This record gives sequence, C-alpha cells and structure tokens, in this order.
Amino acid sequence: MKGLLKKDLYMTWAYSKMFIVLLLFFFVLSFFVKDSLFFLAYPMIIVSMLPVTMQSYDERFKWNVYCDALPLTRAQVVSEKYLLSLLYCGAVLLLLGVVRGAVLLIQGQSAAFFDLLSVLILFGFVGPALILPFIFAWGPEKGRLAYLIFIGAVCAATVLLMNRPLAQTERFGSRPIDVLLALILGALVFAASWILSIRLYQKRAL
Repeated sequence: MKGLLKKDLYMTWAYSKMFIVLLLFFFVLSFFVKDSLFFLAYPMIIVSMLPVTMQSYDERFKWNVYCDALPLTRAQVVSEKYLLSLLYCGAVLLLLGVVRGAVLLIQGQSAAFFDLLSVLILFGFVGPALILPFIFAWGPEKGRLAYLIFIGAVCAATVLLMNRPLAQTERFGSRPIDVLLALILGALVFAASWILSIRLYQKRAL
C-alpha cells in the first residue's frame, strides 16, 4: 500500500504539474475575489480529480494488469486510490481552511468560514465518490461518461456558487452544525463508494 501511494505521488508530480499550477493559481486568486466561493472550491475540485487521472494512467500503461501478478489484492489497489483522495483533499482542506479561514475569522465572518468548510468537505468527498466507481467498473474510456456528468454538475454548481455572496447567512453551511452534517454526509457517501468500487473492480475482467 505504501509503495502504491509513493508511485502515485511520483506520477502526480511527473504528469500532473499543470494541476498543481492551477491549484496554486486559484488559491492565490481567492484572496482577491472575496464575494464568491467558486475560487475557493475550485482547488478542491482539481485535487479530487487527481486519483481518477492516476487510475487512467495506470490503465493506459497496463499497470493494472501487472498489479494482478503482484502480491496485491484488488481491494488494496482500489483502497490506495481512495486514500490518495483523502490525502490530497485533506491537504487542500487544511491549506484553505487554515489560511483563508483565519482571514475570515479575523474579519469577523464566522458564517463565511463555516460555509467555506462545508463546501470544501462536500466537494472533497462527493467528487471522487461519484466518479471512481465508474472508472473501476468500466475503465477510463467507458467510464468517461462519469467525467461528463461530473463536469456538468460542477458547471451547474459553479453558476450557483459564483452568484452567491460568501458572507451570506441563513443557509446551509453557515453554522458549525452544518459543517458536521456535511462531514457526516460526505463520509457516508465516500465510504459507500469505496465499498462499491472494491466489489466492482473485483468482478471486472482486465
């Protein structure tokens, strides 16, 4: 498992530098655009797609077939991608939650701070949870429909987020209890997706 994580970290650096550049760009931009959650949520969207990208490279290079000859179970292969999702999304949540959240709290915008955490948690959990089962069941090519559905959902969410003032109150996400609810909901969806992906990948013929 540790070796699989190292492999994907190396591959992320080798093949996905542009994602990292975009992540840093939107993170910096978020400090200049203060009336929308979009520029804060987009880095989470980017990193939530990285495990899917790594799985696409694995199948393109036939790494998944090679893995079947190693002392690794398919459950471990799937679990590594979900752990990678938690690692990447957790890093972005920590970065944006601490740095940007500190600014909001100093400005007295506690509702906006909780709103930020709720959105980041939901994007971080739900994005990979919706896409990865399709990828593990059918592969990157046949599972590309999941990409299109997810991108459509992101675009729709983006329109709503961009027209939504960050400091607006009296809505879901603006209270501490909403952050907890988002965490519980996201964790349940993520766990169900994890189990489903393992079962689908174990039945798949490579």
